Amino acid sequence: MRTFIKNIIKALETERDISKPVYIINTFAYVNGFGPFCSKRLFENSCFNLISYINIRLCNNISRPNLRMNLTNQTKLEKRKKEAVKTLLKMVDLILKGKNNITGIGPYLIPNILIRKKSIKAIENNYKTLSINCDTCNRCMRCVNNCPTKSINYNNNSFTFLPSCTACMRCYNNCPAYSILFNGKFADPDLYERYHGIR
Repeated sequence: MRTFIKNIIKALETERDISKPVYIINTFAYVNGFGPFCSKRLFENSCFNLISYINIRLCNNISRPNLRMNLTNQTKLEKRKKEAVKTLLKMVDLILKGKNNITGIGPYLIPNILIRKKSIKAIENNYKTLSINCDTCNRCMRCVNNCPTKSINYNNNSFTFLPSCTACMRCYNNCPAYSILFNGKFADPDLYERYHGIR
């Protein structure tokens, strides 16, 4: 996301005198480790002005060795979806009225900032923890073809994970053979449930 924002700012460098409003919809699982302050900082000295920032809580989508979690159940998901719709409608209403709507500021950001500092490194190095058990892999190529950042290469009967991985875990959650390993460990699907999206 940082790269995306930097590229947009760079593309519009010549328009610094024209203020453009920015509306951010931030989704998170447990805590918002980013916050409006970080977002606003990304747009400093540019033609963009942060007008609205909202948080929408969704769900955890990762349960794996060393990070076993219970996935959010359908009842909670439905409740959160309804809350998300209310939050979005309020945001739109305030935008139409020309009012700013910056949320996500408060003392709870302090532990979130600490979590973010730790998680940034974990996300950056996530690709180093991933590998594929070629003995169980059926070569369906779902992981390679569905990776949104094209961070999995297959060459000479071998898979390689690249630093461009953003730890979205789509490969892991959707591998039909459960062949994605973490630090060489197999994630038994009976113990580590896979997330397949909000139904």
